[in-house]
Amino acid sequence: MASIKDFNSTLSFAQARDDVYNTVMKEYTDNVVLQTQFHRQFLKQFRDDCIKKSANKDLLAENIGVWTKGLQHNYALEKEVKHTMTEITAEIKQKQMKINMIRQEIEKLHEQAKSKELMKSQYKANKDRLNNLQKVRLVFQDQLQMELRTIHDAKFQFVFRGIGPDDNRPYIITMGINNDRSYLIFSCQPSIECLPDLERQLQETKNLAVFLSNVRLQFVSQAHKM
Repeated sequence: MASIKDFNSTLSFAQARDDVYNTVMKEYTDNVVLQTQFHRQFLKQFRDDCIKKSANKDLLAENIGVWTKGLQHNYALEKEVKHTMTEITAEIKQKQMKINMIRQEIEKLHEQAKSKELMKSQYKANKDRLNNLQKVRLVFQDQLQMELRTIHDAKFQFVFRGIGPDDNRPYIITMGINNDRSYLIFSCQPSIECLPDLERQLQETKNLAVFLSNVRLQFVSQAHKM
């Protein structure tokens, strides 16, 4: 082994030491440069990510603001629409009530018109009947010695006289008129046995003159039997 006091050996050692030192320092420097570059790149990437995230955050916050305003606008619009629909529904109900009232009034008017027409028809029928009775009275008053009397409750009486030669008693039949223009017989004094048959013929024929003639004949027949 060479002595450390040997100049060449000392120089070789120093040269080897320097080479090792330079190598180590170079590797260290390269590593530091590499780590520095990596760290700078990491910091740049981190900064870019932070900037991007900050921009995304601002954009998200802006979008949230827009969405919030949109939701508020939609809520206000929905509230207004509900209010408008409530008013429209109430107005429709009021109009429907008015329509129902008008319909009821129209139905009442129709009923009144029907009643009026029915009253007119009944009045005309009664008037025609009374006119017919007046004609009968004029025709038979002298020939049959009959008198027509009008009494309350739409009733009238036919009073016959001169039934017998010495009989001046009144023979009376009380009658009326139904809404269907048919005749009613309330009483007959004195009673006639075949009066139901005569009444049935009257309802079938509506010929009051024949009915009164037959009634007088029955009164005469009955008076002769007495």
